[in-house]
Amino acid sequence: MSQREAMSRFLIALPLLLIPLVAAGQSEPEMATHEAAVLSIEPTLTDVPIVVKVDQVQVTANIRKVLGIWSPDPSCGSNIPTQPIATFELKQPMPEGFTVALDRCGLLLVRENEVFSSCSNPAIDDLAGGWKPGKYEIYPIYDLPKTLDFEIEFFNSKQPAKLSDKTPRVSIGKKLEKPLLVDVVLQPSRRILRERHAGEGCRAALPSAPDLIVSIERPIPGLVIRPLRTPKPVTMRVECLDSPGRRKFCVKNEAPIGSEYSPSYQVESEMHFKKMDDGEFGISLGSADASDTFKVTLMLFDDSTAFDPLFAIVPEGELTLDQRAIPFHFPQLDVRRVRIGTYAGASLAARLFGAAPSSLFVYPKLDLDGEIARALDSANEAFPKKGEPLLILEENRDRVSALAADGLRFDIKKSHLLLAADGGPAPLAAPRPLKKDASWEMVSAMAPPSAKKVKDAYDAREDKFQSCVNRVWAPYGARLDGAIWTISTAGQQDVSIESPRARKIRNEGNAAVRKACGSEESRKTDQEATRVKLLAAIEKERLVLFDAAKPKP
Repeated sequence: MSQREAMSRFLIALPLLLIPLVAAGQSEPEMATHEAAVLSIEPTLTDVPIVVKVDQVQVTANIRKVLGIWSPDPSCGSNIPTQPIATFELKQPMPEGFTVALDRCGLLLVRENEVFSSCSNPAIDDLAGGWKPGKYEIYPIYDLPKTLDFEIEFFNSKQPAKLSDKTPRVSIGKKLEKPLLVDVVLQPSRRILRERHAGEGCRAALPSAPDLIVSIERPIPGLVIRPLRTPKPVTMRVECLDSPGRRKFCVKNEAPIGSEYSPSYQVESEMHFKKMDDGEFGISLGSADASDTFKVTLMLFDDSTAFDPLFAIVPEGELTLDQRAIPFHFPQLDVRRVRIGTYAGASLAARLFGAAPSSLFVYPKLDLDGEIARALDSANEAFPKKGEPLLILEENRDRVSALAADGLRFDIKKSHLLLAADGGPAPLAAPRPLKKDASWEMVSAMAPPSAKKVKDAYDAREDKFQSCVNRVWAPYGARLDGAIWTISTAGQQDVSIESPRARKIRNEGNAAVRKACGSEESRKTDQEATRVKLLAAIEKERLVLFDAAKPKP
């Protein structure tokens, strides 16, 4: 005989046992202060729980004084309220999976002359003889006398709620050429439920049904669903609609920004699908406050998606300094590409500066210099002055990476920036000039399209020189291979030493290269002349980009 069966048989005589307890001089249990919930449960109940809250329950009476029995399990304790916290009626037998649960303590369920208990896990989903029609009373049981608030849950764990035909759907059958944007408004009926119902790792107020159903017809490498900027942080829950039990979980972003082009804007809760994921997924959005009803724009993209770096979300209201960071408002932009190290980066910087709303600018509170700021582009050593408009590319603790109108970037302390210029903005009048001795590598990378002929002509001369060197040197190199001495020492690395014959061959080869192809000195002279021409072309083009960076009226 099981413990439950034994308890059920013992409790058949419950009314008879209660009489001696009171008659023997036992004190009457104190009066209850809570209001018991009364409800009727239908067999159509699904896994979406009915939740009833009962507050200020005095769990202070001894179970023997109230029910006339000993505690069914020592781990439960022996303190219960003087009256049930809820009474529910079943008019029909309930199907398999019907469950009654408490959010804390142990649970006692009384049905006529039977008592059922669950202590370590306060939930009952199976009764001896099944869930028969009738009235049931719910008592919490605790090991210490205490006044507590309770949530009672009624649900059927084996009956998933049906999806609404009105739920918006998105089907993805191939790679996304450009980002797909979908708007969702937070549902007003959201609730904060226990993890069992809300989903793994879910602590936010979430809806019972998905806001959006995404059907992935075939695996899409790198597929991501990312909420764009919202007034408050949002939590995304994913429900695997094709899996047994429809697993639900709230997602956290653990994907680092990749080495290839990837938007700098990311959020804490966004879905990165695995390489082989496909099927139907329910997407639900929530926030910490169940009363929030703002709109959320979801951006869907994958590894192959081409982004528009100047796609912008117009900011609303007054923004703090951190909220003015560019990635929040240009969510398809990779700020790593915004730099004058290449012409493409300089052009992007100018277009970004010109497209940014005035509400995103910040201003130095004083003239900056090398002692309180740092130039992030080695091509320049001049710093922004007081009131010069700047854009925040990135922020990190107490410092920011800021972009100026001439495309230069600076590392600045946050406390040296203002949201409004003291005395009014002081726009930069002209681009700060680059260093006159900027390296060949830097100038070559920054060369604008207008300098293509100069650059191409130099590259052609370099290619011709290298071809000449390879041709003239070839016979000398072949002779040199057999004229190298290799010294081997036991237990040590081999050492190669040129013999006198090898040095003679090398000197003859170098002389032949200089005579046929030109000297290294003349080559350096050509590179320096080309560098000067390219630098002049770059500065001329920077004037054009500077004009493009002026904010549009």
